[in-house]
Amino acid sequence: QAPTPSVPDRVSREPRRGQRAVSVTTGMYGNEDNQRQLAEARRVQEQTRDRLRGIERTLAATEESAAETTQKLARQTQQLHAVHEEVGVVGDKLDTAQRLQNKFDRWAWKNTNTRDVEEETRHAVREQAAGRAAQAVKVTTVYENQRWDPVRRVWKEPFLAGDACAWMDAERHMDASGQVVVGGASPWSIDFSAPNADPEGFVYSTSFANLSRNLGGAKNWRSSVRRRVWRREASTGAGADVEDVKAKYRGGGGGPTGGA
Repeated sequence: QAPTPSVPDRVSREPRRGQRAVSVTTGMYGNEDNQRQLAEARRVQEQTRDRLRGIERTLAATEESAAETTQKLARQTQQLHAVHEEVGVVGDKLDTAQRLQNKFDRWAWKNTNTRDVEEETRHAVREQAAGRAAQAVKVTTVYENQRWDPVRRVWKEPFLAGDACAWMDAERHMDASGQVVVGGASPWSIDFSAPNADPEGFVYSTSFANLSRNLGGAKNWRSSVRRRVWRREASTGAGADVEDVKAKYRGGGGGPTGGA
């Protein structure tokens, strides 16, 4: 039979049993804490995943927006190129319009000068007519006829069958050589008094018959014949004024071949 333990031995053994109970309890509570920590960790991990997924969605939306912005910029760049091209076309049209304006200005200036010459010539004719009315002189009238040569592009003596002769007197008479037979010693001068006469005294028409019926007018694209009147007075007088105007603007000279 085993000996009965002494009291101290029993006392010394009891604490060891208590310690085992405390250890078991502590282990149970430690497992619960670990589970709570694991659960918290899982929750935090899930939240982190949610945040990462949100960041990925934000990045995807940002990339999509960036792609749309890039496409818009590309379209705007194409529109700017198109605008620059249109500006270039408009600039070319403006340059063309400016050239046409300059051409028109030159034409208008020249035409204005021509009208000034015609007006001054008519004024001289009116003064000449007033002087002649006071002198009562005898005047010889001769008509100079010309036809347009479309090949050489010049005005020349009539050359078609049935045309009027180059020189005719007031009664449309001429000698066999086509020269007007006149006498006297006064100078020839151009009569600028005909309506619509140009600076050289010519009136224009499509036929000599129209000119004979006084149906001549200003030059136009259909004009194919022209006529002007030369006058020669029995005494020198106001005719020299018209000759001066003609010499001033057109170079002067000329006259019917039958004259002096």
